[in-house]
Amino acid sequence: MKYRNARVFNKIPAASGFGLPFGASASEKKFKTLLTNIGLMRSLNNLPPDVQVISDDLLSLYRGTMAEQFVGQELLSAGQDLYYWSHEAKSSLAEVDFLIDKSGKIYPLVRTDMFCRARIIPHCRSRNWNLFRCILPMV
Repeated sequence: MKYRNARVFNKIPAASGFGLPFGASASEKKFKTLLTNIGLMRSLNNLPPDVQVISDDLLSLYRGTMAEQFVGQELLSAGQDLYYWSHEAKSSLAEVDFLIDKSGKIYPLVRTDMFCRARIIPHCRSRNWNLFRCILPMV
């Protein structure tokens, strides 16, 4: 708790994504953390400081973890409330990195590749999420 009070990280709760507001279905027990600084993330994960961070393919760096941290930090700094979604099945790897409420519409933001898209798109459709902004493609 002392690290949260020190604002070292932000707690991003899981939400069902079936409706708004996300907070109504948010879980206090299921959450992920978003560090307040990419440098902290690199240090805590023992990532070498000489690794090229500026890349044409930010999503490929550490399987998109750096991109997720960066996007999350930017969204929080813009005042966006953040939630995420993951499929409840134990064997499922489907996850939406951030659920965004924009003018009453749900926009899922996902860092993914073609293999992951096949797992995410059916979930987006079943929840009536806006598919036009559902995927942040790996280029």
